[in-house]
Amino acid sequence: TLQLHDINFFNIYYFNNIDNILNGNALRLSHYIPSLNKIDTKVHNDVDNLLYGEHTDYQGFTILYPDPNDWNDEIGSQGLQIFDNNLNKWINNTIITDNNNQSNIYNYSDSLVINAGDLIQRWTNDYWKSPLHRVLGPKTNSIASTLSRYAIVFFTGPYENAMVETLRIDNNTNKGIIYEPILSGDHLKLKLNLSN
Repeated sequence: TLQLHDINFFNIYYFNNIDNILNGNALRLSHYIPSLNKIDTKVHNDVDNLLYGEHTDYQGFTILYPDPNDWNDEIGSQGLQIFDNNLNKWINNTIITDNNNQSNIYNYSDSLVINAGDLIQRWTNDYWKSPLHRVLGPKTNSIASTLSRYAIVFFTGPYENAMVETLRIDNNTNKGIIYEPILSGDHLKLKLNLSN
């Protein structure tokens, strides 16, 4: 936990819009049609059908409702993977069916996945990490490769004119502040420029 003394600390960055400037919230409804699921695997020889390449999210928290068929071995579907830095490997974000495979992250059906973005990592002085993640499409010639894949993603972010200053977190006292203050909008522009 961040041990903030004001439970409404983040409200001014997201909800107190005096200058009528847009915040960084965006809702994405993703529909991957079957023909787009056939990705050239020669480029990505470590995985079968990379659908969305490895990346971190740029701003605040990302709330994801993944496709309910993700990681269903019976139909050959795959889905979200998160890179585990401690294990130095990709971990499947799997819907709970059994607890025999300890190398997966298990979610209950109809649950949400929440990722911290790069700005949250910066804001918390690396206390909360922005995880590297990717999405694998269905296995080649599987039943899932003939089906559409859906996901709902809600990206959050403060107003573009919000000055984000790194928090001093009690749990992280041995580490000095490692980030300079930055406007939320400038942070997003920096990330977008680096990705192009």
